[in-house]
Amino acid sequence: MKIPKRFRLMGHIINVVEEKRLAHERNWNGAALYDECLIQLLPISEQHPRAESKFEQTFCHELAHWLLYYAGGAVNHNLGGEYVHNNEEFVDLLGSLIHQAFDSMEFD
Repeated sequence: MKIPKRFRLMGHIINVVEEKRLAHERNWNGAALYDECLIQLLPISEQHPRAESKFEQTFCHELAHWLLYYAGGAVNHNLGGEYVHNNEEFVDLLGSLIHQAFDSMEFD
């Protein structure tokens, strides 16, 4: 699966960058920064080795945050004021489903 450098959602360009400081500052593999229209991903390195599929799934997890962030206006009122894009368990499940769909797509 190819990781994009940028994509569009709701008229905004969301940039995707690798950021090695994520591990040191937050111990995260990725981050969705809504105000900056940005996804940060911890790069694969000797200091932070992991399978390419884990890197891809991290991107899909952060993409799920963005999709739910923009869809939130339609669904958050049903969750008692909770913001669905902040529900890490649900975001991780959706991100994993997105990853599997993208990774297993077959084209003629």
